[in-house]
Amino acid sequence: MDEDSVCIGDIVRLGSSRLQVSQPGQLDQLSFLRSAEKAFAVAARHTKRTGWYYRVLEPGWITAGDRAVLIKRLNPSWSVTRFNNIIGGKDPTRKELAELTRLRGLASEWQWAAKKTLKGLKKVLRSFGTVNPPNEIYSSVWRNRALEGV
Repeated sequence: MDEDSVCIGDIVRLGSSRLQVSQPGQLDQLSFLRSAEKAFAVAARHTKRTGWYYRVLEPGWITAGDRAVLIKRLNPSWSVTRFNNIIGGKDPTRKELAELTRLRGLASEWQWAAKKTLKGLKKVLRSFGTVNPPNEIYSSVWRNRALEGV
Protein backbone atom coordinates (compact mmCIF):
# COMPACT_ATOMS: atom_id res chain seq x y z
CA MET A 1 0.00 0.00 0.00
CA ASP A 2 1.24 3.46 -0.89
CA GLU A 3 -0.16 6.89 -1.72
CA ASP A 4 -0.70 5.89 -5.36
CA SER A 5 -2.80 2.83 -4.52
CA VAL A 6 -4.75 4.11 -1.50
CA CYS A 7 -7.76 6.36 -2.09
CA ILE A 8 -9.53 8.88 0.11
CA GLY A 9 -12.55 7.13 1.60
CA ASP A 10 -11.13 3.59 1.32
CA ILE A 11 -12.55 1.31 3.99
CA VAL A 12 -10.17 -1.36 5.23
CA ARG A 13 -10.15 -4.17 7.75
CA LEU A 14 -7.00 -4.15 9.86
CA GLY A 15 -6.95 -6.79 12.54
CA SER A 16 -10.45 -6.75 14.00
CA SER A 17 -10.91 -3.01 13.38
CA ARG A 18 -12.57 -1.29 10.44
CA LEU A 19 -10.91 1.95 9.32
CA GLN A 20 -11.46 4.62 6.65
CA VAL A 21 -8.82 6.75 4.92
CA SER A 22 -9.83 10.34 5.70
CA GLN A 23 -6.93 12.52 4.47
CA PRO A 24 -3.23 12.51 3.59
CA GLY A 25 -0.64 12.85 6.31
CA GLN A 26 0.33 16.44 7.05
CA LEU A 27 4.03 17.14 6.58
CA ASP A 28 3.77 20.45 8.41
CA GLN A 29 2.91 18.50 11.55
CA LEU A 30 6.40 17.00 11.38
CA SER A 31 7.98 20.38 12.14
CA PHE A 32 8.36 19.46 15.80
CA LEU A 33 10.99 16.85 14.98
CA ARG A 34 14.50 17.11 16.35
CA SER A 35 17.13 18.18 13.84
CA ALA A 36 18.35 14.58 13.46
CA GLU A 37 14.86 13.62 12.31
CA LYS A 38 14.35 16.59 10.00
CA ALA A 39 16.00 14.70 7.14
CA PHE A 40 13.04 12.33 7.27
CA ALA A 41 10.58 15.23 6.99
CA VAL A 42 12.54 16.74 4.09
CA ALA A 43 12.63 13.39 2.27
CA ALA A 44 8.91 12.84 2.87
CA ARG A 45 8.10 16.31 1.53
CA HIS A 46 10.32 15.80 -1.52
CA THR A 47 8.88 12.39 -2.42
CA LYS A 48 5.31 13.30 -1.37
CA ARG A 49 5.22 10.12 0.70
CA THR A 50 3.09 11.58 3.45
CA GLY A 51 1.15 8.53 4.54
CA TRP A 52 -2.51 9.01 5.44
CA TYR A 53 -4.86 9.22 8.38
CA TYR A 54 -7.51 6.68 9.21
CA ARG A 55 -10.89 7.35 10.83
CA VAL A 56 -11.96 4.51 13.15
CA LEU A 57 -15.31 3.12 12.01
CA GLU A 58 -15.22 0.05 14.21
CA PRO A 59 -12.66 -0.26 17.02
CA GLY A 60 -10.76 -3.49 17.42
CA TRP A 61 -7.39 -5.08 18.02
CA ILE A 62 -4.43 -4.68 15.67
CA THR A 63 -1.36 -6.83 16.16
CA ALA A 64 2.04 -6.98 14.49
CA GLY A 65 1.76 -8.71 11.14
CA ASP A 66 -1.89 -7.82 10.51
CA ARG A 67 -2.47 -6.78 6.92
CA ALA A 68 -4.89 -4.12 5.75
CA VAL A 69 -7.59 -5.63 3.55
CA LEU A 70 -9.58 -3.31 1.31
CA ILE A 71 -13.29 -3.74 2.00
CA LYS A 72 -14.71 -0.94 -0.13
CA ARG A 73 -13.33 1.77 -2.43
CA LEU A 74 -15.66 4.78 -2.43
CA ASN A 75 -13.61 7.18 -4.56
CA PRO A 76 -11.42 5.26 -7.04
CA SER A 77 -10.29 8.42 -8.84
CA TRP A 78 -9.11 10.16 -5.64
CA SER A 79 -5.83 8.56 -4.62
CA VAL A 80 -3.88 10.07 -1.74
CA THR A 81 -1.29 11.12 -4.35
CA ARG A 82 -3.89 13.04 -6.37
CA PHE A 83 -5.07 14.85 -3.25
CA ASN A 84 -1.47 15.58 -2.22
CA ASN A 85 -0.81 17.08 -5.65
CA ILE A 86 -3.74 19.45 -5.25
CA ILE A 87 -2.81 20.60 -1.76
CA GLY A 88 0.88 20.69 -2.60
CA GLY A 89 1.04 22.60 -5.83
CA LYS A 90 -1.28 21.54 -8.65
CA ASP A 91 -3.98 24.11 -9.33
CA PRO A 92 -7.40 22.60 -8.57
CA THR A 93 -10.13 23.02 -11.13
CA ARG A 94 -13.62 24.12 -10.22
CA LYS A 95 -14.81 20.56 -10.91
CA GLU A 96 -12.19 19.10 -8.54
CA LEU A 97 -13.15 21.55 -5.80
CA ALA A 98 -16.82 20.68 -6.25
CA GLU A 99 -15.97 16.98 -6.00
CA LEU A 100 -14.02 17.59 -2.77
CA THR A 101 -17.02 19.29 -1.16
CA ARG A 102 -18.92 16.00 -1.28
CA LEU A 103 -16.14 13.41 -1.40
CA ARG A 104 -17.29 10.52 0.78
CA GLY A 105 -14.90 9.79 3.61
CA LEU A 106 -12.84 12.99 3.24
CA ALA A 107 -12.17 14.76 6.53
CA SER A 108 -14.78 17.47 7.11
CA GLU A 109 -12.10 20.18 7.41
CA TRP A 110 -11.03 19.55 3.81
CA GLN A 111 -14.63 19.51 2.58
CA TRP A 112 -15.11 22.84 4.36
CA ALA A 113 -11.94 24.23 2.73
CA ALA A 114 -13.19 23.27 -0.73
CA LYS A 115 -16.61 24.84 -0.03
CA LYS A 116 -14.96 28.02 1.23
CA THR A 117 -12.76 28.13 -1.87
CA LEU A 118 -15.73 27.78 -4.22
CA LYS A 119 -17.62 30.49 -2.32
CA GLY A 120 -14.58 32.78 -2.52
CA LEU A 121 -14.18 31.91 -6.18
CA LYS A 122 -17.72 33.09 -6.92
CA LYS A 123 -16.84 36.48 -5.39
CA VAL A 124 -13.64 36.66 -7.42
CA LEU A 125 -15.49 35.73 -10.61
CA ARG A 126 -18.03 38.51 -10.04
CA SER A 127 -15.21 41.00 -9.61
CA PHE A 128 -13.58 39.79 -12.85
CA GLY A 129 -16.91 39.63 -14.66
CA THR A 130 -16.15 36.18 -16.07
CA VAL A 131 -17.19 32.59 -15.57
CA ASN A 132 -14.01 31.14 -17.10
CA PRO A 133 -11.10 32.60 -15.16
CA PRO A 134 -7.50 31.53 -15.68
CA ASN A 135 -6.46 28.60 -13.50
CA GLU A 136 -4.20 30.89 -11.42
CA ILE A 137 -7.35 32.33 -9.82
CA TYR A 138 -8.43 28.89 -8.58
CA SER A 139 -4.98 28.38 -7.13
CA SER A 140 -4.92 31.78 -5.48
CA VAL A 141 -8.32 31.36 -3.84
CA TRP A 142 -7.56 27.76 -2.79
CA ARG A 143 -4.22 28.60 -1.21
CA ASN A 144 -5.02 32.00 0.29
CA ARG A 145 -8.53 31.49 1.55
CA ALA A 146 -9.41 27.84 1.93
CA LEU A 147 -6.36 26.57 3.72
CA GLU A 148 -6.43 29.24 6.44
CA GLY A 149 -8.53 27.03 8.67
CA VAL A 150 -7.21 23.57 7.81
